[in-house]
Amino acid sequence: MVRVKHRYLLVQILYPSPTSPLLKNTKPPPLDTLAIHGPTADTINAGLLSRIIREKIEDLFGDYGAGAVGSSLHIKYLSNATSTFIVRCARAVVRLVWAACTFIGALPVGDRGGGRREEREVVMQVVRASGTIRKCEEEAIRRAKALMGRVKGLEAMRDAGITMDSKGSAGVIDEEMQDDAGDNEEDAVMADDDEEEEEEDDDVD
Repeated sequence: MVRVKHRYLLVQILYPSPTSPLLKNTKPPPLDTLAIHGPTADTINAGLLSRIIREKIEDLFGDYGAGAVGSSLHIKYLSNATSTFIVRCARAVVRLVWAACTFIGALPVGDRGGGRREEREVVMQVVRASGTIRKCEEEAIRRAKALMGRVKGLEAMRDAGITMDSKGSAGVIDEEMQDDAGDNEEDAVMADDDEEEEEEDDDVD
């Protein structure tokens, strides 16, 4: 009897649009980090997630993909708080499942009525593939700890008056420097106005 070999994929659900009401009063810089790594709605469970992946496999690879995956696809772990899940599949179809997860662009979050589902835009990122579920669990724990440390670090930087620019460089916010800069701008504007008045006087003469 041949033993079926499986693969485990650790998938991170990312939310590019901050729509969670829990993030309305959050001030930057942690806003972007918390929004992207926000929690997943409780309406998303293992069964629904498995069905969404199966539907995407059939959409991308047709009857061949659906038949190849068969009954080997299972959601072994799902955390709505950290928006991570571990999916198990046969080793022969791991690339099909990986591709299907990558192409999922939205998850249902409610019912609008009239048979229409309300969806939220998502990005599914496969962050680890392993032959054992233990390695995926360890990676999920490591990433959760790293995210918490990053958020705490950003909050501490914000409280200390340190901001991060688009290039990732840190800069200190100094109110006196900002006031001086504003005064210099006003002086420059007044000087320009004086020069324009002198030019107008010359034209009149």
